[in-house]
Amino acid sequence: MKSTLLKWLFMMKSKLILLLGIVLLTSCGCSGKKDGPAQPVSFKRFADGVPVRSEVLGQDISLAVLLPASYVSEPKKRYPVVYCLHGLGDEPASWNDQWLSVESTVKSLEASGLEEMIYVFPQGFRTYYVNYYTGKYNYMDFFVNELIPYVDKTWRTKADRGHRAVTGYSMGGFGAWVLAGKHPELFIASAPLSMSFRTDAQYMTESQSGWNDQWGRIFGGVGMAGEARLTNYYKDHCPFYQFIPANKDRLSQVRWFLTCGDDEEQLLIANDDLHVQLRDNGTTTNTASATAPIPAAIGRMPCGKSFRSSLPASPGKRSGTRLLKRRMSWILPWNRTVPSYRRPSEKGKRVPRPSGSATTAWTRCK
Repeated sequence: MKSTLLKWLFMMKSKLILLLGIVLLTSCGCSGKKDGPAQPVSFKRFADGVPVRSEVLGQDISLAVLLPASYVSEPKKRYPVVYCLHGLGDEPASWNDQWLSVESTVKSLEASGLEEMIYVFPQGFRTYYVNYYTGKYNYMDFFVNELIPYVDKTWRTKADRGHRAVTGYSMGGFGAWVLAGKHPELFIASAPLSMSFRTDAQYMTESQSGWNDQWGRIFGGVGMAGEARLTNYYKDHCPFYQFIPANKDRLSQVRWFLTCGDDEEQLLIANDDLHVQLRDNGTTTNTASATAPIPAAIGRMPCGKSFRSSLPASPGKRSGTRLLKRRMSWILPWNRTVPSYRRPSEKGKRVPRPSGSATTAWTRCK
């Protein structure tokens, strides 16, 4: 009797396992028959919402990434990497919206001979990509000690400074300056585009709310007015106080490209003054050549907003696309000499935009 029961239980166990197998195959749409080779998953060059855990910041940071077209087909190939920093109020995907369209822009430039590269678009919030003066939110530490190692480990980058560059617009332009300026050992080239910063006079006369919300919370001097806003921490990060002959050896490790749109209003004043300072104090020259004291190209573009504007049909957006394309073609192949165009102007004074093209209406920097 006992042996008969054991045989029955064994038989039922075998049938139960077989039944479970049939249920699992049915529920997942599988079958015992092969329907041919599996279809490959389509490769998408641009990916948004890639999470990176930061122990420094105690939170996840979102990335967007644009991979080379050959990334899958050439699995042993490694690529230079460009970090692209967004402006205040934007996000990583802003680089690939209907105005900037970085994916189609890069694709077009690659067809014209631009070297394939990996583009990384990190979430920058409203940090200006620096450590806060309070020490309570150290974004730059995250970028240097966590983000770059993560990118080099996750994707097939050429993980050395000779193949790493940084660019950005507006707040991201400041980030492009300050990251390369503070860590020239990490970047071979930096391209701040319409960099968001102010002259001392502009900072001292900024509205109290504007100063506190955008600058004071980062660089110190919240609630202060006038010269009291110009804290040592601010000066330690301000390009006016850093692009000086005493820092020539350190900053000359990086090739710089700075440009600003003619209609950038407050930003144009500061960027123009920085241009004049670099030109007049002998810190740099206006061509990105290896023989320059600090290799740099500095210029202005005859456009509206360099990258973003409010109306779809505005000239600023069309000009912004043109500037983005020029930035991609001039800056990213950083082993070539970069042309720079500007118009003569007096320090601190805005010059009306000329009619005609950049090459005919502007004069090449000397």
